[in-house]
Amino acid sequence: YMVENLKNTFEELTDELENYINSNTNSNGIHIHMTKKNHQHEVYMVALTEYYQKELTIISNREGRQLKRWAKFLFEKEDKDLLNLRMIESEMDYDYRYLALNISNTDTLELRIFKATNDNKEILGRIELVANMYAWAEENQINNFKNMPNFIDVATYKTNNYVSYILEKYGMLGKATC
Repeated sequence: YMVENLKNTFEELTDELENYINSNTNSNGIHIHMTKKNHQHEVYMVALTEYYQKELTIISNREGRQLKRWAKFLFEKEDKDLLNLRMIESEMDYDYRYLALNISNTDTLELRIFKATNDNKEILGRIELVANMYAWAEENQINNFKNMPNFIDVATYKTNNYVSYILEKYGMLGKATC
């Protein structure tokens, strides 16, 4: 019921705002806020965002300059194999709101990476993706990055009503990504 109700709300909202939202602009974006749980959960969310930056970048539909301006990552994607929780935690006091996952808000984590879209299914898929990442980070432990699940498993961790739509749209279904 909630997903269907949310879908109807987004359809009404995007129909109403269609004249105001231009998804081809460089500055519009969709930011998804999540309640901060505790420090460990926050570290895990940063870890997931950094570890899966390649996949999140594809789904975000943003490109290099836009990412660096509006939603940059703490680490370069080439450093993925070098990531560890201590390294991530040491960078988390970086008070800069234009990160892919903004942690500088007092009460929320803000995923800023997504470019604006008028596609209702894509909006719902992005929300569901973030909700699945959030649940995964809450219910699992990251001991090291060598045993991380593939992106599809995290993206579809609890629900897959709309995530598969964006995974298919961006050519990620059927690919082993990690």
